[in-house]
Amino acid sequence: MAEKKKKKSPNALMEPQPAVWAGDNKWRAEEDHRTLTRAGEVMSDRERMKAAKDHAKKMQKNMEKVCK
Repeated sequence: MAEKKKKKSPNALMEPQPAVWAGDNKWRAEEDHRTLTRAGEVMSDRERMKAAKDHAKKMQKNMEKVCK
């Protein structure tokens, strides 16, 4: 059966990284859970979300200047 390719996120800064230890993904799942939990906290707070978006725009502009 052919393997499905995941769609690339237009917001991705890096390619998905393979697990360092292919047989033990527990640490990665734990870290991903913490990341998703924090993302939910930020997304549910309008002020934090606005500040994060503003910061992302500022960083994007800076990166565009550097990468020209």
